[in-house]
Amino acid sequence: MDVLSSFLSSVHLASEIYMSVRMSAPWGVSFPDQPERALFYVVTRGSCYIEVEGEGGPYALAGGDLVLLPAGSPHTMKDRPDRSTTPVEQVRAEGTFDDKGVFLSGGGGAETSLIVGRFRFENHSAIPLLSSMPRFIRIRDDLAHSSPGLAATLRLLSAEAAVSLPGKEILMDRLADVLLVQILRAYVEHEEHEGRSYESRSGLMHALMDPELSKALTLMHTKPEHQWTVAELAERVGMSRTAFALRFKSKAGVGPLEHLTQWRIQKACELLREERTG
Repeated sequence: MDVLSSFLSSVHLASEIYMSVRMSAPWGVSFPDQPERALFYVVTRGSCYIEVEGEGGPYALAGGDLVLLPAGSPHTMKDRPDRSTTPVEQVRAEGTFDDKGVFLSGGGGAETSLIVGRFRFENHSAIPLLSSMPRFIRIRDDLAHSSPGLAATLRLLSAEAAVSLPGKEILMDRLADVLLVQILRAYVEHEEHEGRSYESRSGLMHALMDPELSKALTLMHTKPEHQWTVAELAERVGMSRTAFALRFKSKAGVGPLEHLTQWRIQKACELLREERTG
């Protein structure tokens, strides 16, 4: 099992599609901090703006664009950059639902359709992964379509959101599970297309972007019981011991054996939890 798969399988992910939303101008919504949750938005029609605390903006979003907020950071969404906002709880209380379960709100003008969801992490295993990621990831429509799997999942989500058929909720939740993996994969594979620089950022995602370090992480995660040494890991990935240790520390934020210890503790906690619930 690769590193990303092993981490996601250990965090006990619970995906939830909040709702399909259709907002009509004028509209603006503010969202509070939601720690231990990753939030996502898919713009299926129209356009809007998002501003995430500490990330600048507002940033324009158009149909087909996808946004992930890995740490559930406070943010606002609106139809125009200068629009005032209303707390999300008030918007929910004042809105209505149509016969397909789509949430409706706004002033009756130009419409924007969104799929809104979240990923809830049931333990702290996800912290090393989430803390190494930016607070705001935007995948534009053209970038999403360059990843066939991601594009196909987004089409299925949009199609399900537009109908009212038996099993809709469970199907959309399962698609959200797939969506998270595809978002993270696209983030790793297409980071250069986003024009972001992570040279100053350390953590698991940064290490995963490095081919040699990714191989070493896979070795440790696949066989945590093995008595790995820095020298052996370096040899297995074709690097000198010193170069491997320095690069791992620089990109992962911890030394290779420290990371291995953290992973062993995480796996032990997972086994104990399974014993209690089994």
